[in-house]
Amino acid sequence: MKSIEYTLKNGLRVIHNQKVNSKIVDVRIKLGAGNFYNNYNGYTPGVAHFVEHVVHDKTEKYKSKEELTSIVTDLGGARNASTSPNEMMTFFATVIKEYSESACDYVSQVVFHSNFEQDAVNKHKKIIKEELLSYLKAPSKKSWDLFKNLAYEGTNFVFDTLGTEESIEALQLDELRKYYKERFTLQNSILVVSGDISLGKCKKVVDKYFSKIKQNNNSTNFVEDIDNIPKIHNKRQGCVLITDKQAVVNFGTILGGFDKPEFFNTLVLLKFLTATSNSILTKKLREENHLVYGISSNIFGNQLSSIAYFNLNVQPENIQQCLDIIRHEINEVALGKITEEDLNKTRKRIEAFEIFNNQSIQDESNYNSSVRLLYRDIKNRDEYVQKILDVSLEDVKGAAKWLYENLNILAVCSNVENKYNF
Repeated sequence: MKSIEYTLKNGLRVIHNQKVNSKIVDVRIKLGAGNFYNNYNGYTPGVAHFVEHVVHDKTEKYKSKEELTSIVTDLGGARNASTSPNEMMTFFATVIKEYSESACDYVSQVVFHSNFEQDAVNKHKKIIKEELLSYLKAPSKKSWDLFKNLAYEGTNFVFDTLGTEESIEALQLDELRKYYKERFTLQNSILVVSGDISLGKCKKVVDKYFSKIKQNNNSTNFVEDIDNIPKIHNKRQGCVLITDKQAVVNFGTILGGFDKPEFFNTLVLLKFLTATSNSILTKKLREENHLVYGISSNIFGNQLSSIAYFNLNVQPENIQQCLDIIRHEINEVALGKITEEDLNKTRKRIEAFEIFNNQSIQDESNYNSSVRLLYRDIKNRDEYVQKILDVSLEDVKGAAKWLYENLNILAVCSNVENKYNF
């Protein structure tokens, strides 16, 4: 897609992505208003996700959710919203290109003109509690929550995007409106219009629905308070008992925020270790020793800190052996068991993954706007990918050395409670 960025007089950043003959237009707003800001600013856990729900119920122009959503769905379009665990919320509408105005109308009303009231709060308390209870059933969710509690003990960052049953019940209309006023602002937003729409048409419809919104200078996208980053100097492990025979294990540590060099270095290391069936840990744990059903790795982060971790589905009796192998193979990389050829193969896999997973207009629009919102010095997806591809062999070895010395958090969800050496 051909991409052009411009700014309205009121300060709203707009990205226009044209893709001729696609026949659709996707309109979305990315907000710096995700779960991270709940925790960083001491809001009641779950407030961002709750606001995501209630803003659809009533707006200045549309007096019910049915009336609001029908301006998109009655045209065969799609609309939805999401709250990420880190710094983002997303509201979007995707329509046939002739109805781009309806998509702009919908997104502008939800994000900047919502008038939700107490009846909406009462209704969504019940709905979100059911969502939470359904979510909590999964062993993978139990293990992840335990891992976060061990990593972020004593801080608000232990709280999940959905909050808790108690926090959902405690949420009040005044706090929800305060969050909406403070976080749903022009300077916290990026509007992205993508698809079969010319720049001239884009500017016309955007101006109609977004140019009269007034600035609110109460909030900022970025934070500087690094004192909030937890410092873990000792090893922590915990277990949640379940009846399932297969255990879920998360094994990792905390590192710097997602715009720091160590984030990218560790990301490449993890991709080298686990990205495919031929990766070192996949071969060692699954193909050669038949110890696991699956192993993966990831980095989950925010501006202040990130969690790098391995995730295993494994029989309880095999957990210790798996931990030993993971540590051994990381140390081998630190000692030089990786070549430039290995790194080039990893780079190709990363590049292919980024391409394969961003083929649709919606995916590409979502990705580019996320990068633009979250990073100070990276302007688009290509620059983000290049940042990863620029990681050197010495960078990866250094990341392995650091990770080997700092693997200090172990969360196990199992039918057996045990202590492990790691």
